[in-house]
Amino acid sequence: MDGPDASGRRRGGFRACTFIFVLGALESMGFIANMASLVLYFYFIMHFDIPTSANTLTNFMGSVFLLSLVGACIADTFLNRFYTSLLFGVMEVMACDSYLSRLNLLGFR
Repeated sequence: MDGPDASGRRRGGFRACTFIFVLGALESMGFIANMASLVLYFYFIMHFDIPTSANTLTNFMGSVFLLSLVGACIADTFLNRFYTSLLFGVMEVMACDSYLSRLNLLGFR
């Protein structure tokens, strides 16, 4: 064998699995809460009807998931994971900055 034993006492084990499961459950709860909030936002603030609100949310979430796959393909093919995360992080900050500066120019406070 080339390397140390992978015993359950020193690596992973039940505590690591519990941490991963709890983290996944918390992420799902936050994700579902954001989806419900967006439907209510589209309905009450943007004045869409319920089917249009749900359809807009579905289109938005589909775009988010597809862009995640595009980022994964870029990370696997061209860059490593760190540089891909850095690239998309900079793009996100630039998008938020342009959006906020546009709102500031239009006079929204």
